[in-house]
Amino acid sequence: MNLFLTILGGLLLIPSLAGVAFGAYMSTHPRTRDSGTLFALLWVPALAAAGGILLKDPVTFIVGAICFLVAGVSVYLSGRVTGKPTARRTTSETPQTPTPDTTRENQKQNGYRRTAS
Repeated sequence: MNLFLTILGGLLLIPSLAGVAFGAYMSTHPRTRDSGTLFALLWVPALAAAGGILLKDPVTFIVGAICFLVAGVSVYLSGRVTGKPTARRTTSETPQTPTPDTTRENQKQNGYRRTAS
């Protein structure tokens, strides 16, 4: 039974560490900063639950599991309440290139030849 709990705790610890690391990586990019932070914070209680299994401590496991469930519900509700898209655009989709008509309009308005910028 001890070997089984050790293997189970180790198998739960690896994805939990990966989740925290991936969330930290996501939070370094400006477009996914908020969701990355929430993702990393979601996996911290899972680390506590996996540590409780590894240490064979039922209290640590129960507290970590309950906190993981509460964090999951809060992440789910924060996504539904805010209604924000997961990825936000920070720049325009395509740069606008001047057409010959707009260049002629600039020349007529300004009275001199101006290059389009």
